Parts: sequence; structure tokens; C-alpha cells
Amino acid sequence: MAWWRARTAAESYVGLPDTLPSPAAVRVLDQRGLIARPPGDWAFVVRSPAQTDPLRVLRANYWALVATALTRYAPAALDRRTALRLYAGDESIRPQVDVRHAANRSAWHLTVFSGYVLTLRPVDEPSGTGAALPATRLLRVAGVTLPVVAPEHLLLSLTLGDIRDALDLVAIWLRSLIVGMAALDEAYRATPRPVLLRRMAHLAADVGNARLAATMEQVLAAHTRSMLSRANTGVGTSLVLPRYVERSVAGGGREAWLDRYRATFLRAADQLAERLAPLEAGLARADVEVTMAFAREAKLEDTYQSTTIEGYRVTREDVQAVLAGRPHQGRTPDEIERLMALTGYSQAFDWVLGQARLSPGNPSVAAGAEATITEAFILDVFLELWSPSVNAGLVEPSDLRRWRQRAVQITGSDHAPPSSDKLTPLMRLLVEEVRDTRVGPLARAALLHWGVVHVHPFMDGNGRVARLLMNYLLAVSGLAWTTIRAEERRPYFRALEQAHLTLDLAPLADFLGGAVRRATDERAVWMASR
Repeated sequence: MAWWRARTAAESYVGLPDTLPSPAAVRVLDQRGLIARPPGDWAFVVRSPAQTDPLRVLRANYWALVATALTRYAPAALDRRTALRLYAGDESIRPQVDVRHAANRSAWHLTVFSGYVLTLRPVDEPSGTGAALPATRLLRVAGVTLPVVAPEHLLLSLTLGDIRDALDLVAIWLRSLIVGMAALDEAYRATPRPVLLRRMAHLAADVGNARLAATMEQVLAAHTRSMLSRANTGVGTSLVLPRYVERSVAGGGREAWLDRYRATFLRAADQLAERLAPLEAGLARADVEVTMAFAREAKLEDTYQSTTIEGYRVTREDVQAVLAGRPHQGRTPDEIERLMALTGYSQAFDWVLGQARLSPGNPSVAAGAEATITEAFILDVFLELWSPSVNAGLVEPSDLRRWRQRAVQITGSDHAPPSSDKLTPLMRLLVEEVRDTRVGPLARAALLHWGVVHVHPFMDGNGRVARLLMNYLLAVSGLAWTTIRAEERRPYFRALEQAHLTLDLAPLADFLGGAVRRATDERAVWMASR
């Protein structure tokens, strides 16, 4: 227990088996549920007795386990598609991690948990030359420092298949990449791959990085007389940049992670517009009085459902008591927390509805395009949601006027939200894309909903804020206030997760579109019964 307390105090949770205490001590730790291990027991994770799910513990320490594996097989570094994702700022957990090592000539597979594998390849494969590990750079990933194969070597290791699988990431990475001539020349001498480098030169030219393309062409000219055409490299034929990538890099800068998010939002907007436009064309609109009255009618159920989705154990009777303003003296701290969550949602609901009523020109489609979505507006919704918890002493007031200041993990999700230092430019970027009039109000509402959950700008309350913001845009456009039900939690979260990790928003578009269609039908029945 002294060993466990020391590791916990030092926040040194992950290690190799040879750093464990004696076998007798390990038996005690196992009996008390204080250690989790990946399959094969190649590492361990120190955990608390409250962490009853070993899988959740392993997932939460994923990148620390990767770092431990790299130490075990040192010298080793992250390579190929994994390196590319990290250079583009994507820290999400993926089923496969590519590792290059020089510990020996063996290929290894280490399982972190079921379906998630580290693939370790020796540096001398396939040539058998016994070459040393390529130069590396250290990147900070989810609080862990990891060695990653340097960009000049990555340019010479990404295959045609790698590029096809992640063409958008490759293009965005190349747009902002700067490499030195000497470093690239040295890398090419160690691994002369003219086709791969020429392919990268063609791609760099297409995304507007003429300096990088020229550097690669000069290295090629110094070492080979072969003049490979685009037909040989596949650029422009089998490798064609998507339109959203072209738009992204055209307005991009020198930050690959920011360009990646710009492309992500553009791609999401295109998918949602294409998927939701036919549905939106057939949805009935209502005037402002009907829109507001139906929303008020839906308030009790919406408050109950939206709060329950987030894991709060509340009843409709609790919601009725809160909406009626009945006192809650004598409640336990847990009950107070739940009631403050309901009170906050009720307050935020009323505020959002009031802003929708005040929107200029409501409820015309044009007004929906001009709906006032700003960074301040999003923060105001968050403030309304949590201010009752501040009054109850549950939340610090300083946390309500800014984006989150710490890293956050989404329980059970492989998606890694951006670090806190990136939130200001990202939220500005999201707001700009949402206000783009290229897409209709339904697609815009879905984009704002997903974008807020994807960026995760708050420590808590992101889902509720996202659903309120979606309904603001729907209401301003005369569309029905839409409640996502707690019993739909599983398909709802599954569609969000797929959108986060694969950028396939079709399931989410279908889910949200179906919910809006249902709300429209319910409003028609309600109007007929008035």
C-alpha cells in the first residue's frame, strides 16, 4: 500500500512489470482492485478502488501506455499514419498505432485493450540493413511526451495506401510543413524513395506550399535523373483533393491543427447540407407565436429528457417542482446538485427562447441565416445553465465566463477534444462556419450542435448547451423545438462518436433530421388540438 500511495501521489500511474513490487504485494494490490493490466500483462496501470471498470482505466491512460511501450522497445518512435495524425493535432484514440523500433529485428503486436493494437515494425524491414532509428521529434500528446518520426523521414515512409486513407490530413499537414534541405537530403540518403518523395512534392505544390515542393524537387534532382510525372505518382488521378480540403488550405495558415479543424467543419457542413436539404424543404414552418407557444409546451419534457441524457437521475415530478418554483430545503447534497441541473436548464431554456423571439425578422428563413450566434452567445447559454449551481456553491463563478482551462476526456469515447489553449481560435472558427449562409437553417443547427460537442469547450454541460443552441436556430427559422429523448441516448451517442472519429456525419444527420421531423408532426397535432 505504501508503493501504491507513492505512485498515486507522484501521479505515476503507468509502468512496466519490472517496476512492480514483490509478487506478494502484487497479489494484495490485485485483490483490492488497485491495478489494471492490458492483455498479455506487458504493462500496468495504478487505479483507485472507485475505478471499478478496468477497460475505462486502460482507455483513460491510453497514450501513457503507448509511451510505456515505446520505452520497453526503445529506441522506438511513432510512425506513418499515427505520426501524421499527431502532426495534424489529432490525439483521438485509434484501433492501430504505428510504431518503428530499433530494439531488434522482430515485429510485435501489443494489445492495449480489445481491438486496439500497437503495431511495432523494425527499422530494418524490409531491407534487412539494420539501419538506425530515423530522427525523431518529441510531441506532447494528452499530457504525455512521445517520440515521433521526424517530418523529413515521414515524407519518405507514407505509402500510396497511407495517403489514400488520410488524404485530407496529408494535404493539411503539407500545407504548413517546413523542412530543412540538409535534413531532407540526409533522410533521402538513408532511404532513397524517389516515387514517394515526388508524390509528396506534387501534393505540396497542389496545396500551395511551393517552398516545400521546391525543397523536395531539389533533393530529388541531386540524387536521381528520373523525372516522374503525375501519372507515375497518382496525384490528380488516384489522389484528388476533396473540395472541402481545397477550400480549407486556400484560407489556411501555418498551423496544421487549425487547418485540420477548418477542413473538418467545411466537410461537416457539406455533408449535413446534402443530407438534410431534402428534408428541410418539406418541413412546415410556423409563425413566431406558434413557435414560442409550442416550445413552452415542450419545456417540461425537454428539461427532463435533456438532463436525463447526461446521466442525472431525475423524475418528471422533480422537473414539475422546479418549474413551479417549489422550495428544496432539507435536500441532500446529491439532490441539490440534480435540482440545480434542472433549474439551470429551465433558466437557459427560457433565455434561449427569449433570444429567439427577439431575433430580427423571425420566423423567416432569412432571419435564420442571420441568427445571432457568436462566441459570447454560446458563453451566455453556458452561464444561464450553470448560474443556479454557482448560487448553490457547487461551481466557481470564474468558470462561467470562459472556455475550459483544463484537458477533458469524454467517458467511453475514443474522441480526444482539443487542448484548452486551442479553444479560442477553434470556437471563433466554428462560429464563422455556422454563420456561413451556404447551408440552410436545419443543416446549420445540426452543424452547431455537433461542432460544440466535438470541440467540447466546457468541462461539463456541452451536450445540453449544444441542444439548446440547435433549438435556438430551429426556432428562429420557424421550425419546431426538438427534444432528443433519453431512450434514444445509445443511437444518439453512437452517431456522435462516428461523426467525431470518421467524419461521417450521415448517421447524425439522419438521427437529428428524424427528431426534427417527429417534432414537426407533434407540433401539427398540438396545433390541431388547440
